[in-house]
Amino acid sequence: MQAVRADEAEHEAADSVSEAELAAALRRVPGGALLLCGLGVSTLLLAWLAVYVFLFVARGAVA
Repeated sequence: MQAVRADEAEHEAADSVSEAELAAALRRVPGGALLLCGLGVSTLLLAWLAVYVFLFVARGAVA
């Protein structure tokens, strides 16, 4: 019986968010996710470039 009351309280809390606040949050979230993905990809590309330059190019051409 207490689980049902806790579940009802969760639904009441979710209903307290206005449509405008929800729309504003949904506009912000994808931008942050894209920024995080861009930072991750940029970090991987820079790491690969560093390995290429400092390991492969530094050794010279294969004879």
